[in-house]
Amino acid sequence: MEYLMHLGLFDGKTFIDLKAIVADVHITYLAPIVLGQNIRVGTRTNRIGKKSIEYGYQIEDTDTGEILATAEIINVAYNFHEQKSMLVPDEWRKRMSEFEERDF
Repeated sequence: MEYLMHLGLFDGKTFIDLKAIVADVHITYLAPIVLGQNIRVGTRTNRIGKKSIEYGYQIEDTDTGEILATAEIINVAYNFHEQKSMLVPDEWRKRMSEFEERDF
């Protein structure tokens, strides 16, 4: 959510206006994450298809830099009002391309 909010693509107020729904999640845990541990979650866009976006994540310990987990999540562009998938909005593709400094 923070990634989309940082890019100005989601205001963080209501999921009904998010325009995306999680379709698939894969997480690889590399080390335990304990309560109170200082962590940082890095997010990037790996791929944008016609109706889907694949994000890559890396969770690391902010004190040691140790990578604790990696993940891939696929979101499908979705219109919650009409209850159906949709094309990835051009504005999303444009802003993600600019931020990631690569063409999608």
